[in-house]
Amino acid sequence: MKLLRLILPFLLSLLCLTWLSCSDSDDASSLPPGTPHLQLCCTTGSMAQTRAVVPEPGVEAYNENVIHSLDVFLFPLAATEAEQAASPLVFYHHFDGINAQGIHEITDYILSKGTINALTDGATKTQCYAYVVANSTADVAQLPAEATLADVKELDLAVAASFVEVDWAKRLQQDFVMTGGAAIDFEASSVKLSGTVELKRVAAKLEFEVTNVTSEVYDEGNNLWIPKTESMNIKLIHGVKHTCMGGVMDKADDDYFELNGFLQLTKSGSTWPQDYPFYSYPADWTDGNDQVAYVMLTVPWGRVENDENGTPKKDGEGNYVIAGNKYITTYYQIPIGENAKAMLSNAYYRMKIDVGIIGSFDPTLPVTLTDNSYIIVDWSAGTILPIAMKKVNYLAIDQEEVEVYNASEGKVHYVTSNREETSVEIQDIQFWDYNTDASGSSNRKKLITVNADNSSYTLYGSTTDPISVTLNGTFTIDVGPSDQYITVRMNGIDITKLYQPITVNMVVKKTDLPDTQLSFTFYPPIYIVGETSNGYVYVNEYTYKNNANGTYGTTAYDDGNSSLGSAGTSSGNNTNFNNYAIHVSSLYDDSYMIADTRGSENNLANLRKLLHYRPTREDIDISTYVIPPAYIFASSYGATTSLSYVQARKRCAAYQENGYPAGRWRLPTLGEIQFAMMLSQKGVFPRLFGSSTTTNTYYWYANSNGTYAYASADQKSTTPGNNSVYVRCVYDLWYWGDDRQSSWKTSPVWSDNL
Repeated sequence: MKLLRLILPFLLSLLCLTWLSCSDSDDASSLPPGTPHLQLCCTTGSMAQTRAVVPEPGVEAYNENVIHSLDVFLFPLAATEAEQAASPLVFYHHFDGINAQGIHEITDYILSKGTINALTDGATKTQCYAYVVANSTADVAQLPAEATLADVKELDLAVAASFVEVDWAKRLQQDFVMTGGAAIDFEASSVKLSGTVELKRVAAKLEFEVTNVTSEVYDEGNNLWIPKTESMNIKLIHGVKHTCMGGVMDKADDDYFELNGFLQLTKSGSTWPQDYPFYSYPADWTDGNDQVAYVMLTVPWGRVENDENGTPKKDGEGNYVIAGNKYITTYYQIPIGENAKAMLSNAYYRMKIDVGIIGSFDPTLPVTLTDNSYIIVDWSAGTILPIAMKKVNYLAIDQEEVEVYNASEGKVHYVTSNREETSVEIQDIQFWDYNTDASGSSNRKKLITVNADNSSYTLYGSTTDPISVTLNGTFTIDVGPSDQYITVRMNGIDITKLYQPITVNMVVKKTDLPDTQLSFTFYPPIYIVGETSNGYVYVNEYTYKNNANGTYGTTAYDDGNSSLGSAGTSSGNNTNFNNYAIHVSSLYDDSYMIADTRGSENNLANLRKLLHYRPTREDIDISTYVIPPAYIFASSYGATTSLSYVQARKRCAAYQENGYPAGRWRLPTLGEIQFAMMLSQKGVFPRLFGSSTTTNTYYWYANSNGTYAYASADQKSTTPGNNSVYVRCVYDLWYWGDDRQSSWKTSPVWSDNL
């Protein structure tokens, strides 16, 4: 690999130190001739320049050269690196208030005679060791009483939160911590200590540029893919935001960062450069104990539709037609370094990228660039060789959770690099059985999982026509060519006799790739979804007479309000505390019809500003069973004592349960109550109405102020003479949706029925 010669490692400080036998804290703006004194000269770019290469230590616009402060540590000079690390700290001073770009001078700083003697061993040595830090964020007060150079290098730098910043418009660093050390010569004749200290940034800088993206790529299925280059993004993975002054520190999990957002690559001329650099403290993952740092590039690709002849389709303007107008994001991994498993201090990583294939569809397995041509230089500009990208192994599925309604077959589109290496296996079948007492009467449901250990389960065992679900045979899977569909079919089950959704969980396998989870949920034309109610039931504000003082008032009432019925308890004649949402999209019986069962607005001013309430239609012929597309019945928490029709109507208008607010509940139609009883008789869910199989229990419905009796069989009836009639209210789920109110635990809530 040919490397261009790059000059200019970042040289920062020329120290010219002259000693005085005075106090360490005294400064002298002018000194008598011959007085020993200290001078500190810091400069950037001190390397000699040539006509061919102009040094460029950093970008001033990014504050890469700025000096805001200098910390100077002086030690006696030792013979070896290990001995130097153990040498004692003799002198420290912090120089602040600096705002220099590239050069700064501190002159005439006075030192004590004792400091000079300690550094030069009573003037017997001609050198000492200087360690200098620019823009330090460390707390020097944390040094031990007898600190060494090693202790100084282990000082904890504050977390560089700005490295993690994802607001790219504000991603300007204030400055960079820089360190360096060197031997300083003591010139006895002139009483001067002088030398050069090269300061290097503790952090690394990373910047990348996409130079080319192939405009058309064919996969193995001969499908044409087009890149969406205006939506390419890049981000740093496993950067380091925390380290010590010396840059070598064991990493904890929270020392790493991954940018929460991507930096979009904006085209400039014919390439897509990175607008702002990434920065990170150093890392070393040679031993495999640390997280590997890399840069992730994303490029969206769209699959072009083919016409009837298998030719890529174009629109009237000559542009390719993307299938579903949908681009799939693909992922590429750019390693930090070629062979070295480290990210180095003061290193500038710059790479030009040539994208020639589709990346991985899985962000956890991005395409890793191999055979890369790198040069890594000190923090300086350079020419970088391009990278060649290789072929990738991929699998992409349009959806991982598929819902199928009113059908026994569903399919999902997928794309894979090799159909022969791709397979689909059923893991299990799952559904809720709402007629199973899982944990007492308050929770009559159980999640059933049919797998290899439980290959069969019988639904609705109390009926004369039970349905059996098995792992093998109930569902079959077809996998088409590399760019087609995964099809799942339901076999052996009459979907018109199935009353709950069934989910088929599968795993899609591809050689050398992790398994992909895939699920199909089949919803029959009529199905229920059960949920245990939280029991927060209210009958909201109602004007009443206070027997204690004879006055009238308004307050919030629960079901203890005798005017609207008593509270339901476990000691009542029905103990089913579930809410059942009944969904109906198609009917099998001509005696039913699907329609809006809400009537016209009917003001109920005596029920707290309920001026736009829509009660149940009362104009429906009692011989017609009308039901809405989806509705919920109140649970046994809504059970009442017997009450009149007028009271039942008011109770439903003011009812609230499980977060579903008042003003949206109403009396059921004859069809709604009969339909729910029919499902209960089939064993789809337990009784919601009554408990006796010999004695009728009567419930109000809206049509003609009618009642419905329930015992061993369904029967319409006239109101019994003792007026002993109950009510079970319904909620229009199809209209209101699952819009729950946040204050359902603490107070009644009224909806805006406009």
